[in-house]
Amino acid sequence: MSNSYSVNYFNDRYPNKNPFRDNTREYDSSSIEARQLTSLIHHSSTDDQISQLWIAYRPHFDYIHAAAALNVLSFVSSNPVKRDLIHSIAMFALNEIDRFRPHELVSLLSPFAKLRIEPARHFIEAVCDRAYKTIRNFAPDNLSKFSSHLSYIRLGFTSEILERISHRAIECMDKFNSLDINQLLTAFEKLNFRPSTHFLHSISDHLIRIQAKVSAKDLCSIANSFANMNIIPRQDLLEAMYSSAIAKLETFSPKGLCMFLRMYAVLEIRPAAALINGLSDKALKTINSFDPQAISILCWTFAKMQIPVNSLLLNSIINVTIQKIDDFKPQHLANLIWAFAKLEIDPTDACISSICNKALISIDQCNSQDIANIMWALANIQKKPSKEFIKAISSFFCDHITKFSPQEAINIFWAFATLEVELSHRWIESISTYSMHRMHHFSDRELSNLLWSFAKLKITPTKDLVDHLSRESAKKLSSFTNQGVCMLLGSFAKLRITPSEALFLEFEKYLEHNIRNMDSIHICNFAHSLASLFLIPKKGLVDQLCQEVLTNLSSLQQQSLSNVLWSFTVLKPSNIQRLHEALKIQLRTYNASYFEKDHKSANQLILYAAFYDQEDLIPSWWKLSYTENHIKDSALEHDVYNVLKQLFDEADLSKEHEIRFHLYHHCLDIALPHKRIAIEIDGPSHFTINDYQALAKTQLRNELIRKAGWSLILVPFWVWDKLTTFSEKKSYLKAKLQEHVDFKK
Repeated sequence: MSNSYSVNYFNDRYPNKNPFRDNTREYDSSSIEARQLTSLIHHSSTDDQISQLWIAYRPHFDYIHAAAALNVLSFVSSNPVKRDLIHSIAMFALNEIDRFRPHELVSLLSPFAKLRIEPARHFIEAVCDRAYKTIRNFAPDNLSKFSSHLSYIRLGFTSEILERISHRAIECMDKFNSLDINQLLTAFEKLNFRPSTHFLHSISDHLIRIQAKVSAKDLCSIANSFANMNIIPRQDLLEAMYSSAIAKLETFSPKGLCMFLRMYAVLEIRPAAALINGLSDKALKTINSFDPQAISILCWTFAKMQIPVNSLLLNSIINVTIQKIDDFKPQHLANLIWAFAKLEIDPTDACISSICNKALISIDQCNSQDIANIMWALANIQKKPSKEFIKAISSFFCDHITKFSPQEAINIFWAFATLEVELSHRWIESISTYSMHRMHHFSDRELSNLLWSFAKLKITPTKDLVDHLSRESAKKLSSFTNQGVCMLLGSFAKLRITPSEALFLEFEKYLEHNIRNMDSIHICNFAHSLASLFLIPKKGLVDQLCQEVLTNLSSLQQQSLSNVLWSFTVLKPSNIQRLHEALKIQLRTYNASYFEKDHKSANQLILYAAFYDQEDLIPSWWKLSYTENHIKDSALEHDVYNVLKQLFDEADLSKEHEIRFHLYHHCLDIALPHKRIAIEIDGPSHFTINDYQALAKTQLRNELIRKAGWSLILVPFWVWDKLTTFSEKKSYLKAKLQEHVDFKK
């Protein structure tokens, strides 16, 4: 077949289509067949033609033919026949690898890099070894192209060749143009190779010298490489890049604009206002040409730097997003809505609906991070998606749960809890099992958010899960933030679960070491959670809590103050008298209308005043009476009452009998008024669920009933439920009452 083509025919017909005519090396007469072959390969239309060409020309091949043919094959589309041909020529080239020069080594790698074909390991090792030996002959363009090809092959070779390349680059840095620098830095970034400080100084000096000649495209790509390698450019280089960006702003492409701005966000460098304004104006003018990736990167960058997006640009972004939503990939959707949430932007319902609908359609292409970011963002902007969307997300999570990182899994649970989504038994079982298996990898935030989510949704976690969480939290509590500690302890309180003794001791230690670093809200929340579970820390800590409240009294909001005062009725600090004196002044500065609207806060203050006999604390113009909430006619109460009727005349019994102690009013479940005997029947809401310890509200009620001069009989549900016959119940009540009543009469 080769005889049907002549060199003259090729030169006459394709005078401008030989990709090697402008090569830096002049080919000698022996390269004519290589040029002919490579052109024939380039213009062959069938696999059979390509195969026949290789068979016909193989006897005449040498290293020049191999390099030329491989270079041409990098420009043709990949298919199995051409892949086999590339491997065959590459293996042939190894026989003469010691004769290859730099640009021919680049040609050897070209098809593997451009067509994403994986070469044999011994081939790439031989090529790198040859490059290592001839590195001093590499020109800047060869260095950058060779490195770029290596970055696409990624066979896990050693960093020695990259070290040699960087050393050679330093030697000939003054000959580099911006494209060479761009390709070299991009290759280092993709290969996870961190160049030396010497190299970075050399390239910085050169970039500053040639900054006027750096194209907008190369400038943006170089900035992107610095970002991806997490290398902060020298201050003088940053200033040069800034000046160059301002000068070339009009030539920035949408992608380039985003890449340049992204460098500042990733490296946490605050850009000058002029640059932000310039880039924003440029984005506004060209927003219709932004593709989904550029839109998402732009918004992500502003969010990462916490720079507000001006209203005109924001409205344009929202409109273009809706128009181009069909072209968005899951990652673009996730980054965009994450940015909205981070910037506390409430986009239009139409925009959120478009994003959710597209995410639902493309959920099979989503990864775990996409799902987690979308749900986290929806929760933060308080946009509850459709039931269909929630169902799809839940199924995806349960089906792919092993692919989720702890942060992703807990963020989704937190989002569901924040949006108060009703979760299936399967989902709760999945997150519980996942958490127990992966909890040793949980951060402080994930541990506290896990329990908070259960508490928010009013779902009781299993005992095994609580035990796991308690152990891990006890190990890591010293590294928690104040917010995390308060969330964790508050979640135990809300779930009515007593933490383990080891964890409680860690809570005590944390408070002792960090109380002076806590703000007033955290102090109040910490105290309220301890009191709710009737967990009493050592007296010195309680007094210190009281002192901190006293110090910050003027900054406390009404709700925080009422919560902490209620807590002190349980914790009983010894220095409470000093707080009484300060309260007489502080309470008079609060707004009466607040307490009239929030009866819980008012009742807590009244309870505090009643407990400490400090009725004069309450300003006369908002005095209210506190009445304990009472669930009427519960089945448990009705059952106890029926048994008591066998022991006493019904006339002697009183249901919902009201007693008073100062401003505190309470309706007793059952009373024997003439004997001043109070009988309280306590259901599950009065106890912790794991060890049936009476909650603080119950303990406090009991104490105030006794302060009012009544004898108190308690009937806990978990004891009563074990009594199976009427006779057993009667005997139980008789035994409880016999020290107060003479049944013989």
